[in-house]
Amino acid sequence: MITIKSIFKEIYKHKRVLIIANIVAIISTLILLPVPLLIPILIDEIILGKTGKVTEIIDHFFTVESTAYYILIVLIVTLVAKAVSMVLNRIFQPKPQLNPTKKAFFKKKVVIP
Repeated sequence: MITIKSIFKEIYKHKRVLIIANIVAIISTLILLPVPLLIPILIDEIILGKTGKVTEIIDHFFTVESTAYYILIVLIVTLVAKAVSMVLNRIFQPKPQLNPTKKAFFKKKVVIP
């Protein structure tokens, strides 16, 4: 007889893999979380003339002479963050999470419609 408890026992055998996959998902989310906030903060700092952390950080690492450089640097940071998040989500996460689940269900001979 197939029960929820028996399914959890099968999945529990792959606990380490599932924990690593969930940690990768959390890291990916944390990388991608500040991306939608970068452009509005940059607009506040450059166009409205408010000094803030984003322009200070950019000025610390680069010598910026124009507002176009600020926008370009934030665009590059945004694209890199999205690319890293996509790599983490598409390459490292699906297989470790799907394989233990597939094994647990196919071992119990459950047909998923």
